[in-house]
Amino acid sequence: MAYQLTTGAIARMMRKEDIANPTLQAIHVKQVGSQERYRVILSDGELFMQGMLASQLNEYVVDG
Repeated sequence: MAYQLTTGAIARMMRKEDIANPTLQAIHVKQVGSQERYRVILSDGELFMQGMLASQLNEYVVDG
């Protein structure tokens, strides 16, 4: 299934504008250290940003 990315969403988030339910692509997910912590790189098709995934969302990574 193809999804339409929300182009410009990252720029809007960086300007602290409200954006409801953007569709972003996870282009990289990497476990950090020996703990179940994950660094993610997200893209909106124009820009990318990186951050740490909240531990409450680990199940999405573990389940694929």
